Amino acid sequence: MRTKSNRLDERRNKIRHLVQQICTRPCLYVVQYDFNLVAAYIEGFVIALEGVRPRISVWGDFRRWVEAYFGVCDPGWHWSHILLHATGSHEKALEKLSILFEQFLDNGPLVDPLEWVAQRLREKRGASLYAPPEAEHPFHKDYPSFHPT
Repeated sequence: MRTKSNRLDERRNKIRHLVQQICTRPCLYVVQYDFNLVAAYIEGFVIALEGVRPRISVWGDFRRWVEAYFGVCDPGWHWSHILLHATGSHEKALEKLSILFEQFLDNGPLVDPLEWVAQRLREKRGASLYAPPEAEHPFHKDYPSFHPT
């Protein structure tokens, strides 16, 4: 019989396997070598695996962990935008994603992830909310003709 812990381990391993595979050969999963497409693919995979609002989400905790790792917490900054901004290119973001996910699985927060994120952000920035200036948002570089109203 599968226990809750076993199911969580199964999900963790499936996500780990996908992240390793997609970071190694992204064009087998998406039509262009684009980190935003890879991120969207992973998000869709996780929703199919965990459901829309799981009580415990390995990937959801990882997304919050990325915010704390880079010290950015703002609704306008998706985890993928944070990683793309921090690395500077789609290629480097793909390389870093696999490394960060392994690091998270090995050393992620052992306490409540939301409290851990808030604590890390207070330590790094002095507040639990922070975003780089709007001009630095990677969305503006990737889609310069888009002008939100």
